[in-house]
Amino acid sequence: MFSNGATLGDIDGDGDLDAFIAGYSLMRSEVFLNDGAGHFSQHINAYPSTERVDHVSFGDLDGDGDLDMITASATPLWINKDADVDVAITIDDGRTHVVVGDEIQYTLTVTNFGPDDVSDVVLSQGIDEGLTDVRWTSVTSGGATSELSGEGAVGETVSLPVGASVVYTIDARIIFKAEGTVETWFSAQVPARSHDLNPRDNRINDTNAVWQSTTHGRSFAPEPVLELEGDASDSSLVDIDGDGDIDIVSAVSQGIAVYRNDGFMNFTRSSYGRSGVIAGLDTGDVDRDGDIDVLTSRGLWLNNGIGQLTASPYPLPVATNVGLADLDSDGDLDAVLGGAQASIYVNDGSGRFSSRLCLVSSCGGSVGSWRV
Repeated sequence: MFSNGATLGDIDGDGDLDAFIAGYSLMRSEVFLNDGAGHFSQHINAYPSTERVDHVSFGDLDGDGDLDMITASATPLWINKDADVDVAITIDDGRTHVVVGDEIQYTLTVTNFGPDDVSDVVLSQGIDEGLTDVRWTSVTSGGATSELSGEGAVGETVSLPVGASVVYTIDARIIFKAEGTVETWFSAQVPARSHDLNPRDNRINDTNAVWQSTTHGRSFAPEPVLELEGDASDSSLVDIDGDGDIDIVSAVSQGIAVYRNDGFMNFTRSSYGRSGVIAGLDTGDVDRDGDIDVLTSRGLWLNNGIGQLTASPYPLPVATNVGLADLDSDGDLDAVLGGAQASIYVNDGSGRFSSRLCLVSSCGGSVGSWRV
């Protein structure tokens, strides 16, 4: 295009220099906006006149903080007008409560009701710590721009012509440790050069109550996330690795199977072998070092504090079942061994069992199952 020169100024108030190109004769003058890196894009219809412009000066004539313009033309005075927009957010997940472990899906809609177009709208999402595995997709309409998908919180800059929308489908999962409520919030920030007519609908949040089970403990359903060994004869639910969540310790045919939970019901299995069938087990802090040890029908296993077990050097007789309890009220756990010689073994506080008390006359009877 022919021009009568260019004048630089921060037309859109974003801190960098934009350009006004003065039109020659019947050629329309144009405004080009700088993205801050020296790349300019045409701002359509920013200057609607086709009059010849010979000279331009910028200044804040109306005292509103932006650059107005006086030109050497038939219409000399031009006021920099903020775009009037109405960017609104709605959200719906169709729920009032969630259950730990559930998947949840949010539908987020961002719309510009005008009357002017707006670009550089910054969208942000805040995610409650009770939500994980967050991922999203988007669909645009009316000339809006958006990324097609992403992982984690929504965070992008979009353009919204009048009547345009971006609809986000956001999927997440409720962690098993979630309590009370889970919340997510969204905000839309319009650029400084735009005036939002109703800024109250630029931020929205969604909150759901967290339930621990759909039946509040009245019934149980199988959980498909873990398959235990088929020959497990006994199991205990304890925090074996000391990380604050519940793990699984099982007695299996050739030893102990420990399933460590990462807090999201993802389990890592470790095996600890000892010849002969393990008929039963019980768990507790036998050596009083602050972690959970495992007493089995074929001996004691001591925990190193992170869920790794080592066989105790102090032997115990083979039993059909076992139990742990402080039977002599001295602050440590004693052992009850069931079987042909059902007996109590008294703990010295370090995990060494020394005294033996027979529970059945002549120790010739049989006691089957113990769990104290």
